Amino acid sequence: MTTAVLITPDLTAQRIHLPHAPAEQRAVIHQRLGCAPDGPVDAAYYHPANVFHLGGNSTGSAPLNTAAWALACTWRRRTLNYPLCGPVLITGAMEEGSTAYADLDPEQVMQAQQVTGAVRELLARHPGGVPVADVLDAARLS
Repeated sequence: MTTAVLITPDLTAQRIHLPHAPAEQRAVIHQRLGCAPDGPVDAAYYHPANVFHLGGNSTGSAPLNTAAWALACTWRRRTLNYPLCGPVLITGAMEEGSTAYADLDPEQVMQAQQVTGAVRELLARHPGGVPVADVLDAARLS
C-alpha cells in the first residue's frame, strides 16, 4: 500500500493507504475527492516530493480548505493568491519511469497533520475568522 494524506475542509488530516497499481490509485483518488470516476482531478505541485490532488471544483464553489491552503503555502514558501477548495489528497510524486504515485514521506505526513491541527486550533479560537497572516503563522513548521 502507498501512504497518502487526505485533508478535508472540516480541518482533518487523515493518513490513508492507496493500492500500488496506478489505475487503482486513480480510482481511490477520485472516490476520496468525491469525483466521478471519469471526472476531472487536478494535480498541483507545491513541493518537489509530492502531489496535491484536487477535485475539478478545487477553486470553485466547494468549501474552502484552509488547512490544505496553509500547507501548500508553507511548503512552497509563498502565499498562494487563490484558495484551495474541497478535499485535497496528497501523495508522493511519481517515480521516474512509473505511472504510480510513491509513498508520501513520513515527515511530510507528520507536517500535514501538524499544520492541519494548528489551523484547526486557531480557527476554533477565532470563529469569526482571522487574517491570512495569522493562518500562515499557525502553519509555520518548527
